[in-house]
Amino acid sequence: MKTAERHLGFTLVELMIVAMMLSTVGIVLYSTFTNGLNIWQRINGEMVIEDVNIFFDKISRELRGSFQFSEISLRGRTGELIFPAIVHMRDDHGELKEGIGEVHYSFDPKSGTIDRQQKSYSEIYLDKDTGKQAMIDHVSSLEFQYYHYDLEQEGYSWVESWQDEDESLGIKTKKILPVAVRITIGIIGQEGKERRITKTVWIPSGCCNEEKADTQESGSAT
Repeated sequence: MKTAERHLGFTLVELMIVAMMLSTVGIVLYSTFTNGLNIWQRINGEMVIEDVNIFFDKISRELRGSFQFSEISLRGRTGELIFPAIVHMRDDHGELKEGIGEVHYSFDPKSGTIDRQQKSYSEIYLDKDTGKQAMIDHVSSLEFQYYHYDLEQEGYSWVESWQDEDESLGIKTKKILPVAVRITIGIIGQEGKERRITKTVWIPSGCCNEEKADTQESGSAT
């Protein structure tokens, strides 16, 4: 009996030691995983901010270079913007050429991306699908607002849509350009919190002046 008791006691001690070792290893692994996840989130957040900077730089240059064109009008709403621009396309021989076309920016809530699509004048005429390019991912929202002079109110104001309704033709686009476009992007930051970044882009060929515009931004991409 004494031999059996000693053997049983020795087995329980071994189990306790193994349990303590497993607990220690688990704590170490959890700590390593948590630190690695935090580092990945910081790096990923920095990469998203860099993508936002690139996006703002590109759309700013294109909007500043936009112009009034009888066949292509700037039209947009909260999560979508289409406007005339000088686009660079490759011809049938693979040579890069520039010409009049349109640029289309839109937000895809399913994939969480801001997509860009461009078409040359001939591709617009042929209604050709040129495909979309994802500019930014990890996006939770995209808002466009349009600054203009309201003749009825005799003052400047921001609107969420740059197009006129027409009962017979569906949607009739405005033929003038807004004074400015304000872009607000919501990105998913650490711990799932949304960070909103806003940029206002002035359009030199837009209607009227910009003296009374509200240029205050809710965030910075820098």
